[in-house]
Amino acid sequence: MDNDTVVREMALPDVFAAQEVLQRAFGEEQRQRTGRLASPPFGAHLARQRFQKEPLGAFVALRGGRVVGCAFSVRWGALAWFGPLAVAPEAQGLGIATRLVEAVQARWRRSRVRTWGLETGADSAKHIHLYSKLGYLPLSVGVSFQADAGADTLPRGYSVARFGELSFGERDAALKHVRRIANELVRGLDPSIEVTSALESQVGDAVLVSDRRSLVAFAVAHWAPLLRAADVIAVPVAAVSRRGGTRAFAALLRGLRTLALERQQSRVWVRVAGRRIRAQEVLRREGFREDAAMLRMKRGPDEERAAQLLLDSWL
Repeated sequence: MDNDTVVREMALPDVFAAQEVLQRAFGEEQRQRTGRLASPPFGAHLARQRFQKEPLGAFVALRGGRVVGCAFSVRWGALAWFGPLAVAPEAQGLGIATRLVEAVQARWRRSRVRTWGLETGADSAKHIHLYSKLGYLPLSVGVSFQADAGADTLPRGYSVARFGELSFGERDAALKHVRRIANELVRGLDPSIEVTSALESQVGDAVLVSDRRSLVAFAVAHWAPLLRAADVIAVPVAAVSRRGGTRAFAALLRGLRTLALERQQSRVWVRVAGRRIRAQEVLRREGFREDAAMLRMKRGPDEERAAQLLLDSWL
């Protein structure tokens, strides 16, 4: 038992130190794996944005009063996932990562979370072993896709708006539709915090697709460089209602590519669960190319289905 380490909730003064730990830990891992570190692993404001989005889900580990570990997590209704999680190189091997995960799980245990998850590299035996000991099973993969920015004509009958352009009353109505659409696909799923936090922290906005009746699809778009390079629109979550179907999904993807062009970004990046075959078929049809894959580990029911038009990144 390591009695010299204290794990507690993250506070605002910890955020800068947590960012430094993220860069050092993942940078050293990248250097050991590839033999070089071309650039910092994460954007300079990742820790700040994650803390602002879900402060109750962020924790730090301290030794001698100094931050040596951190973990970020977020709850999307019945789903909670954590990451990134990092321990400074000089503090690894002391069980700190386990204690950070346990703190996250304790935070969300009473919040009706049904499924817990994370993403990690499929080639990282150390991390897979750690999370397996904590009850997480490697049940899926998250497959990344990218497409170049471009102005495309929308399918007939659909229109695109931005959440940030709406009045406050319209925003409340849009968030109700976001929750409805997500719950249609996975019972209890509610990623509306991603919509509001992107705008509040000024890292992005949400693309909203409507047919002639109501909103049928949404995608959160980050244009600030958090996890991806500086010239990429990254999509942490997107979903399409059953009524919207593949045509609404095509409209959503075209809206994202147009947004990238308007923001002078070179491409759009998304991630989709491996068993969501229908979504992958539409992505390929709309000009998206496979990029890389991450191992997706879970505790609780596995609710991926082939027909779900749902994109989500757990990192």
